[in-house]
Amino acid sequence: MNMIKFHQNVYYCEVSSLSIMGTHYHLNMKFLPFKEVTIAALKKRALLLHTNTEKQLDNLTEEKWITFRKQLFNRSEFMRNVQSGFAR
Repeated sequence: MNMIKFHQNVYYCEVSSLSIMGTHYHLNMKFLPFKEVTIAALKKRALLLHTNTEKQLDNLTEEKWITFRKQLFNRSEFMRNVQSGFAR
């Protein structure tokens, strides 16, 4: 549950309900409509996902930030990160 809450704060989405079963979970969520986001706002979210990488983030190109912004509005990316966390 904490992992899903964490990722909800990183991605532009709202989790409306979560039910954890013995072997799986059910999740109802809604992603916010895509919008332009400043690099500063993206950097704050990137630091949540990738701690200790601030210097590396300073060197990212605008193209990489555009890709990252798209990922933050993508349901598949959200689930990939949550599932990776569960697997670890």
